Amino acid sequence: MNNLMPTDRRTLMRNVALLLGAAAIPGLGGCSAALGGSGALDDERLRLLSAIADTIIPVTDTPGALAAKVPQLLSGLMRDWASQETRLEIVQAIDAIGELGSGEDFAALDLAARTEILVAYDQAAIQLGPPRKKALEGLAVMLAGPPTANPSYVRLKQLIIGLYYTSEIALTEELLYEHVPGKFVSSLEVTAETRPFAGVSDLG
Repeated sequence: MNNLMPTDRRTLMRNVALLLGAAAIPGLGGCSAALGGSGALDDERLRLLSAIADTIIPVTDTPGALAAKVPQLLSGLMRDWASQETRLEIVQAIDAIGELGSGEDFAALDLAARTEILVAYDQAAIQLGPPRKKALEGLAVMLAGPPTANPSYVRLKQLIIGLYYTSEIALTEELLYEHVPGKFVSSLEVTAETRPFAGVSDLG
């Protein structure tokens, strides 16, 4: 489902800050405080967000978004750091997905059914869209990429991915750390078991 390759942790943290509408969030990587309290989302929306996050980053041979507490963390960050405009946009993006089940409760569907629905929605959402009404400046231009047909969904998806790949679980159980400089391997065979590498320059 996830077609956005993780880059380095510092870049992902900066992306999360920008996606939340915050100019700067010191120590975002240590935002355990965001897990405290009730968060910005009510129980029903948190349940729906959990289903969305689990569909985008499910459990495979490594833990998924739920194990990394991505829904709770996003809800807490929306409460503590997101702008009001961002809160509204993310809530609307979550609600829109909740209406995709053809009368069924999206969060109650099994992973296969949710994936089938969300893949089609995702493909339509990332198509090239009309020019943005609000001009971006500086780093935000590079991070935003081209305008998409459904920017609210794309923003939600990027937040889920960004928060997952800055979590301890993703950094220790999905990505491999290889100290650089290390042993030089001129030709590395890529197999189904090959996992992404995170070097010292990536993890900062």
